[in-house]
Amino acid sequence: MLTFSVLVDDDVHLPGCLPERGLALLLECDGLRVLFDSGRGRALRHNAEVMGVDLGSLTHVVLSHGHYDHVGGIGSLPVYSDPIPLIACPDVFNERGYFLPLLPRRYNLYRLSGDLDPRQLATRGLLPHCSAEPVWLSERLVFLGSILRREQAKPSLLGYMVRGGRVEKDLISDDSALVYKSEQGLIVFIGCGHAGAENIIARAKEVCGDERIHAVIGGLHLKFSGPERAVALGAYLQEEAVERLFACHCTGSRKAGLPRQHQIGAGFEHSFSA
Repeated sequence: MLTFSVLVDDDVHLPGCLPERGLALLLECDGLRVLFDSGRGRALRHNAEVMGVDLGSLTHVVLSHGHYDHVGGIGSLPVYSDPIPLIACPDVFNERGYFLPLLPRRYNLYRLSGDLDPRQLATRGLLPHCSAEPVWLSERLVFLGSILRREQAKPSLLGYMVRGGRVEKDLISDDSALVYKSEQGLIVFIGCGHAGAENIIARAKEVCGDERIHAVIGGLHLKFSGPERAVALGAYLQEEAVERLFACHCTGSRKAGLPRQHQIGAGFEHSFSA
């Protein structure tokens, strides 16, 4: 069985939880307790307490990408005396934002990255494992690594990134996802979908060797897209026969028009059979 709980989201499902423009999910399966993203940092600990979730018992932390509304809550996690892995793509630690080049310094006018330092994480019992290749957390749960950008869905780009001391357009190449192999098909967990939901789902099929998509959960980045993009994604989800959709966070109000959508928010929990 796989259970996912929404610890942080733009909307609230359970009274007492705080809304926050970000995302954090708890996945429980195969004896694992996996935190997928962490929100901005204000709501994670509070909502976990309201929901009765023990953040000290996590077995893994996985980051979908390095934007502040997904990594900002890492600092509110407890110190792990028995270290646990923090899994992400390699660019997750790079500085991002909109920069003003005033030599000899560089000013980040609007920071999009979180304040993640690999050395500080290690002192808190979070051991960074950065991989562009898939990482299997169990026989059925996999981190996809880097997502190939195909022509079917253009990626959503935002701001700039510092790489090797140079400022360049941020392709958000660290955007990734988690996938669970259930008997009913694949269950895909997406942070923001910057790589394109279609591209993420295609990669999930390749890695897992299963063409069936049972459910998609997470942000699909439609809030900042035109209506044509929402229509195209809805048609794709219909074509793929996705049985359940739990779109949230940056999907925005357009989620209401997507097929088989279920409304969720902070405090929501749902279980899938094996």
